[in-house]
Amino acid sequence: MIPRRAARHGLILMLCGGWQSALAADTYRWVDDQGGTHYSDRVPPEQAKNRRARLNAQGFEVEVVETPKTREQIDREQWLKQLRAQQEKVLDERRDQDQALMRTYRNADEILAALKVKLDSLDGIVKLTETSIDRDRQGLSTLQRRAREFESRGQPIPQATRDSIAAVNRRMANYAHQIQRTENEKLATADRFQQDLKRFQAIKAMQERHEGLDADWSRSVAKTSGNGDSDPIISAVECAGQDQCDRLWVLARDYLTRETGYPLSVETEKILQTPYPRNDTDFGITITLLPGKSSSLIFMDVICRPTRIGERLCKSARVRDMQARFQTALLEAASKITASPHGRELPPPPASGPR
Repeated sequence: MIPRRAARHGLILMLCGGWQSALAADTYRWVDDQGGTHYSDRVPPEQAKNRRARLNAQGFEVEVVETPKTREQIDREQWLKQLRAQQEKVLDERRDQDQALMRTYRNADEILAALKVKLDSLDGIVKLTETSIDRDRQGLSTLQRRAREFESRGQPIPQATRDSIAAVNRRMANYAHQIQRTENEKLATADRFQQDLKRFQAIKAMQERHEGLDADWSRSVAKTSGNGDSDPIISAVECAGQDQCDRLWVLARDYLTRETGYPLSVETEKILQTPYPRNDTDFGITITLLPGKSSSLIFMDVICRPTRIGERLCKSARVRDMQARFQTALLEAASKITASPHGRELPPPPASGPR
């Protein structure tokens, strides 16, 4: 007779062995059309269209079969991929500029010193041109006095004198235009150096926080947003003409800072970028102006940390709603700026990609 305790242990071992054997076989977890979760050793044929996962003996996913995508979803994903490729070119250009800036200057004082040298050089050009104008003005005065003498004697002014007067006047006019161009160059140079100074200080601050160049983080995580999403949101609005694009760009900037509450870590004529997300429940945003032949695109991309939580955040209703509201705001503004056929939401492109 088998003792009661031994029989009980034998039963437990049999149950455990049976449970392990069951899990040793292929076990699938799948969700039906009503959202119910099921476990079985096979997926019914009528449910093959749904996402399913194969589990190992410990219950962890070892293989996932996604829901088959429609032609429209595939086209949208391809379009998003191409928009990101264009975006990456714009960001690469900015990275090169940042790296060149950091190689050229060691501190802010060097930037200000370089600005002074450049402005002094342009001032020298202005002064030299003004000296030429003064010299020509004296020569013109002599020629005009000579012409009056001919007139006072009732004689015609010689053609050579007329030609000389006309040549001096043209030269003085060219000098005046040159001075104006140089003055405009001084303003543009000062503005460019101020932008370089602002960017230099921002990069230095990020380096002190051990974040590196801010534009670099998008290279490793830019594909997180919408990656593997069966129906990604594409926030891209077309603009035509410098005026419309400029006004929509200002609106995009205001919307970005107002909606996120973040400061801009990068702000150029083609890039608006918030700081890198500091945790898995936060996200960053990059807005780029993608130039085209007849029009441009203002493209918003949401960036999350490259973790499972971050990827879920980028596919969440919170992010998708923000992208949709951004696009709606720009579309409404575009329709008010101009009655042209531009400023509309672009339809999904054909399989061959965007036009």
